Amino acid sequence: MPWFIDYEKAFDLVEHAAIVQALRKVNINEKYVTMIENIYKGGTARIHIDNQISEKFEIQRGVRQGDPISRKLFRTVIEQVFQEADLKYGINIDGEYLRDLRFADDVALCAEKEEEMEEHLERLNS
Repeated sequence: MPWFIDYEKAFDLVEHAAIVQALRKVNINEKYVTMIENIYKGGTARIHIDNQISEKFEIQRGVRQGDPISRKLFRTVIEQVFQEADLKYGINIDGEYLRDLRFADDVALCAEKEEEMEEHLERLNS
């Protein structure tokens, strides 16, 4: 029984601290981690609506649109989320369990029973 999840605007919601933490967990050279951390640190934005302009605010989440490394940063964070969720169930295929399928921000969770699917969802949400 598959359950499909589309994390709407997922690339915009990844916290910068989670990116840095995920890169360190997969043992990326600290020089590169620091470089990426510095790229994302201190970014600011303003909101323009009609003639109204907001005060500057710090951008603390989201990967940069159009940046070739953004997809890889997002995938690294999502991989960490799934490793920490430690999904237990799946669909048995020749003795191996298919627990999920992922493509960009779309996920198909797999389980044989509704209770197992609920546990998967709870683990991912936490």
